[in-house]
Amino acid sequence: MSLTDFNSAKVHSNFSARVTLVIAVPATQYLHSVLMNPICRRLCNYLSYNGAVMPVLSFKTLGDIFFLFAFVFFVHTKFLAASQFDWKYESNKSKFDDKMSTIAWAYTSNYKYQNNFSIGFKCAGSRLHFEIDVGTFLTGKGEAFEFQYRIDNAKSKTIRMRAFAHSNNGGMTTKDAKKIAMEILGGQGMAVRAIGWSNEFFDAEISLKGAGKAVRRVLSDCLIQIVGEKKTRPDDSYTLNDFLSDFRKLTPKLQQKILKGIKNLMS
Repeated sequence: MSLTDFNSAKVHSNFSARVTLVIAVPATQYLHSVLMNPICRRLCNYLSYNGAVMPVLSFKTLGDIFFLFAFVFFVHTKFLAASQFDWKYESNKSKFDDKMSTIAWAYTSNYKYQNNFSIGFKCAGSRLHFEIDVGTFLTGKGEAFEFQYRIDNAKSKTIRMRAFAHSNNGGMTTKDAKKIAMEILGGQGMAVRAIGWSNEFFDAEISLKGAGKAVRRVLSDCLIQIVGEKKTRPDDSYTLNDFLSDFRKLTPKLQQKILKGIKNLMS
């Protein structure tokens, strides 16, 4: 499962938010007619009784003003929350070969089309992938494109990525995946830009809130040690990850010899 599949799922989530608005607006209007009209009528009567001059504001006008502020607050809160998403860690098991993959990813709204702009780090087949998806046509399948990013106030960087073979909406790289993962650890925000086939820009601001924990888990899944961080464990035991890391360094002949020994031990 690639980042495109997760991004598509969020399109349906955004649709649900729009449906919520369709339901919420009539509901707010109903409450306005049932509750606010009597309240505003009594307020206007009280002010008039106490000598207040209200040549312009009627109870209906006050009700309309309250409804407008309530509606603006609701929409602003709803979409402000929807544009800020923490990083997530998810695992997936292939339905065809039972192979496991894990991904740390986050998304936000694209500035131009309001589609989801997603980025993520995936560990599949012991290889780390950096993937993006802009939620709309980016370039031809399998074609190269440029991706620019800037973390906090650091200098912006540009890398080359390649579009997915199964989707026009995004792409991936394994070459620069580890470098980018190391750079975002401890960061607060990331400005991203994908440059499409006709030099069209797709820009977004990605929050790095929660990125450290999620990305570290994916790096661990791919047996990648974070630069500058020492392995910490309660004792000096030789772990499975240590064994797998050392095992990959051996020649095929030695690997077969060790596997044969393990088989004899377990039988």
